[in-house]
Amino acid sequence: LADALGIGHAMPGRPFAAQGGNALVNSKAGFRALAAGAGVPIPPGRVAGSPAEVEAAIEDLLARGHSVMVKVEYQAGGLGNEILARDEKVEPVGAERVVPLPDRAAVAAYVAERWTWLTGGRGQRVVVERYFADSAPLYAEFVIGDTGAVLSGCGEMVMRPVVVGEITPPVTPDAGARDELVREAARLCEALRVIGYRGTVSADAVLTPEGEIYFHETNARLTGSSHLHHAYAGRLLRPEHRGSRHLLELAGLKVPSFAEAVAAIGAAGLAFDRESGTGVLFSSDFGPADGSVMYCAVAEGPEAARALEGALLALFAG
Repeated sequence: LADALGIGHAMPGRPFAAQGGNALVNSKAGFRALAAGAGVPIPPGRVAGSPAEVEAAIEDLLARGHSVMVKVEYQAGGLGNEILARDEKVEPVGAERVVPLPDRAAVAAYVAERWTWLTGGRGQRVVVERYFADSAPLYAEFVIGDTGAVLSGCGEMVMRPVVVGEITPPVTPDAGARDELVREAARLCEALRVIGYRGTVSADAVLTPEGEIYFHETNARLTGSSHLHHAYAGRLLRPEHRGSRHLLELAGLKVPSFAEAVAAIGAAGLAFDRESGTGVLFSSDFGPADGSVMYCAVAEGPEAARALEGALLALFAG
């Protein structure tokens, strides 16, 4: 588009993007190479390119008593992930299902059956990594420019069982874990900056019950979090409210129509108010698809945000 408008010279990161660079930095397989090279912690595992390699990588982790996450190289929102375990006791978080594989023969059968899906139908590489149950899914989002990366914000994703929303700032990690999240994400961003990427990056990670942080992908594009940090926190919230508000955004609220939903929260006194810096915002209208909206509850803390969400859900109950 920039080239067609005659302004390609003004596009940040154009040389990188013009050579297919954006595909490189959105690859889950490419991410593991980038993170490993930068010394950023990633889950044990490997990138595999053949059925035999995938089977061996899966069995290696299962045999050591770990559950496994397999990932399609290019997908989003957990829709390209599956969890593999020796039994069905593992709860799926970040994937739509858990597949029990009791032995090596079952692993081989799974790989053969799912090979086309695992490779995206295009011969893509497959990521095989350890799955950490009961972990908190986190992210730190930055904007990368010519001279460095600037933190936009960080948050915690809500999974049911794949991502349906998020809360920012994150609730689970303490100050030390948040500092580590941001510090390691910044190292990833510097690696991306050096190779020429410019723009928004969300570095996704998990915080394990043992307090360890492992990164599992970068999304080098506008994300489902970008508007929360730049439009909501950066523009709608007054300067005096920034840093003292929690934003809880979720999808799937069934409403009569977008216009009627806006009128209803206004009449109920739930609509966002700039003076107080609290209230409900509707960020996306999925009405034509399934009759729902995406909503964001803005409040002075996570408990208050949940209470505001409860009032919103009660308003549209039934």
